[in-house]
Amino acid sequence: MQDLTTRETLRVFASIRGIPHRSLSQVVEGKLAQFHMQSYADKQVKNLSGGMKRRLSLSLATLGDPRIIFLYDTLAQRCCLLFCALCASACS
Repeated sequence: MQDLTTRETLRVFASIRGIPHRSLSQVVEGKLAQFHMQSYADKQVKNLSGGMKRRLSLSLATLGDPRIIFLYDTLAQRCCLLFCALCASACS
């Protein structure tokens, strides 16, 4: 997976999540824009900084518009809930 680009990774995970093939490009480009990753779209994941990898991970977690995302904070050693409906307005 590290050899894939950011765009390719989003496309693979969107397919796994059941996003219809006809909508893949629109969904992928939307996630790239939503998480401000357009300039990293064609870079290999292995060459991304740690922060950009975290952004990519969060964008992958939001594919398919889940209602709740569980996040684990390794520093505080606690699990956090991200309510996507509330976050959607903050992220845009």
